[in-house]
Amino acid sequence: LLRRDGSKRPTYDVVASRLARLLPGVARTPPPASAGRKPTPFELLDRRLRLTRRGLLVGPLRCAPTSKPRCRGRLEVRSRGRRKPFGRRRFSLRAGSSSRYTIRIGPRMRRELARKRSSAKVKLDVRLTHPSKLTRTYSRQRIVKRGQARPATRSAGSARG
Repeated sequence: LLRRDGSKRPTYDVVASRLARLLPGVARTPPPASAGRKPTPFELLDRRLRLTRRGLLVGPLRCAPTSKPRCRGRLEVRSRGRRKPFGRRRFSLRAGSSSRYTIRIGPRMRRELARKRSSAKVKLDVRLTHPSKLTRTYSRQRIVKRGQARPATRSAGSARG
């Protein structure tokens, strides 16, 4: 009934009023705070980054409705074990809206990612400048290559016999 950022979903009040009739005193207590973490003003909607053939990393991002008026910051992608990011991009989203971000990566990193057989894992740093200064690192982001061959599957009707 609560979103990841700690705000109430629309059905919260409906359920709370029904619980108040059944169990007086239980529904009047405030919703529990998240386990020691403040709600973040943004949210990554997927743990995967899609790599297009033109060298763009694409992924979804949402700005929480509580972060008025907008979320502004910078996204940085780095390989694990490296300090310098191989791609960065500024973003600005209205409060409560979501959008896709695209980060262009250079030809050297594209070749390095093409050499890896499976999907590579990278770190994505989100550095907010507005509404408050905040840095959050998402390690183990998986890069999914576009146009990657999927393993062939056999269907039951294709066997000759």
